[in-house]
Amino acid sequence: MRLELSEKAESTLREELAEERRRREAAEREREDLRRELQALTEARESPVSPAPADTPPDAPGDAHEATESPEARESDEAAEPRSWWRRIFGN
Repeated sequence: MRLELSEKAESTLREELAEERRRREAAEREREDLRRELQALTEARESPVSPAPADTPPDAPGDAHEATESPEARESDEAAEPRSWWRRIFGN
């Protein structure tokens, strides 16, 4: 048995294949962007914290600011960073 597609059916099939190709390419781009974001976050967490300058005593007022920082200030810092997709969907 031989299958033949009408001109309309073939056109529809080609359009559907092209749309599927566009969706796949968009998903691959998004996946690559997310991979880069994850890699950057991972590298940022793994990078060592820079030590305080040697001439600044550990009890310097600048250090006290971090310890006494208000929750509102921390929330504003967090708001400046983009939230990951899973935090937007599932919350903190």
